[in-house]
Amino acid sequence: MSPSASNDPQVFSRGAGRLLHSVVFRLKGDAPTDTAEQMIEFYRTEVPKAPGVLWVFAGPPRPSDRDVVDDGFTLSTATLFESSEAEVVWQDHPIHQVFIERFAPWFDSVIVYDVTQ
Repeated sequence: MSPSASNDPQVFSRGAGRLLHSVVFRLKGDAPTDTAEQMIEFYRTEVPKAPGVLWVFAGPPRPSDRDVVDDGFTLSTATLFESSEAEVVWQDHPIHQVFIERFAPWFDSVIVYDVTQ
């Protein structure tokens, strides 16, 4: 993770202005079978190196029988940025661009949720 990154759950409660960037991916049916695993691995190993990243999480959905739970996606990522500005910088960062270049051909849909503190 970047020098300011932390695995400490308290990172969520420190300071105002942080941004939680959550992305939900549905992959195309013809995506190679290991695409989701490759995306998760890339996200966990490369994204923490980007400036302004405090915390990352990536994984598949947990199956659920509850009607209110949408588990029909392939994987989701969450990144805690130190600020909204850091997330804006992320959009053009080379790590993000490599992620898009490598995996976007397999995206069926992408939904983004940005939440500020």
